[in-house]
Amino acid sequence: MKVAFVGRVLGEDYWGGERRIALQVFRLLGEMGAEPIAFHCYRRSYEQLQQMIAHIAWDLDPLAVRNYISFLRKTKPDVVLGWYDRDTSLVYACSRLGVPLVLTAHVYWQCPIRSLTFQGTEKFCGGPQLYCGIDVLRRRGFGSVSFLGPFFGRILLESFRRKLARVNDHVSCIIACSDFMRSTLERDGFRNVRVVHNGIDPRLYDSQILQRDPLVLFSGQTTPLKGFPDFLTMAKLVRADFPQSKFAFTGGRRRMIEGVEGLGFISDPEMRKLYSKSALLVFPSTWQEPFGLVVTEAMASGTPVVAYRSGAVPEIVIDRETGFLVERGDVEQLSRSVLHLLKNPDLAARMGKAARRTVEENFDIRETASKYLEVLSNAAARG
Repeated sequence: MKVAFVGRVLGEDYWGGERRIALQVFRLLGEMGAEPIAFHCYRRSYEQLQQMIAHIAWDLDPLAVRNYISFLRKTKPDVVLGWYDRDTSLVYACSRLGVPLVLTAHVYWQCPIRSLTFQGTEKFCGGPQLYCGIDVLRRRGFGSVSFLGPFFGRILLESFRRKLARVNDHVSCIIACSDFMRSTLERDGFRNVRVVHNGIDPRLYDSQILQRDPLVLFSGQTTPLKGFPDFLTMAKLVRADFPQSKFAFTGGRRRMIEGVEGLGFISDPEMRKLYSKSALLVFPSTWQEPFGLVVTEAMASGTPVVAYRSGAVPEIVIDRETGFLVERGDVEQLSRSVLHLLKNPDLAARMGKAARRTVEENFDIRETASKYLEVLSNAAARG
């Protein structure tokens, strides 16, 4: 079975958890007997601008459609697996040629603008709505013309409705990376959604290190969305009660921020070593996380996790068994949970062992790839 992997995550300029999942599934499907081929057609700068305008105005990019049709005619795949393309150009191309298509949902690409997922306040999106037009203008620095928001919002809503109809009519299945993503998709009208949780290879992670540093780790973008300001505040509170504690974060450049060490971007092998010597990982994401791959990586290393109860995180972290879940924004409770684990290393070790078992049983990338292969085979068979 020839499987075409298509999407911007396959480009070398894209980084993040979704790209890592895509590349691992690509490799494993090949090992399982499928014939995966990859295609990435995005884009020089002027083409990116053209694509952005196109998918807001009518949700199709003519250039992308031509590229997709040309690729599909040349390679003749049995089924296509689409990754992270915010418009429905691929859906249209596959429908024109009668090629079965499966889409993945690792982020909420279904809405034209990402702010429909997180509105920059304590309020989270309840689905596409006219208000989103006002929010988009404010976030883009056009607050002075926010009175145009309802008009702009109507354009976005019409684009979303076209996308919804096209996906429901022509896509065999949508693979959601979590139950949270499935419920979000179904809430907004998408059909034929199946959950296949992301995974990692636990064999690459060492969970046997018994003596760990009192190191509290943050791994991710140093932005408010990922809760980095809350991490810094938590570090101050914990250090005042437990002076021997250490704090570090990865991503960005190497630097010190308020006594917290920034390690910069580090390689995957170095990251795995860092997980293994850390006492715990803190994951204080303030937006609705579609999954949380770094959480599974830490858990595979036998490292307990203290996280905000956001999005799909409760599907990964079992509260009081593999770590602690804290209500979003409660920095004091976040600090108390971190202190409890630092002061009780035996408890942290027990939670770490349970975390490792959870990953082995539920988040193994080989099982993820096997479920992808099942979905793709069924789609190809139905034609």
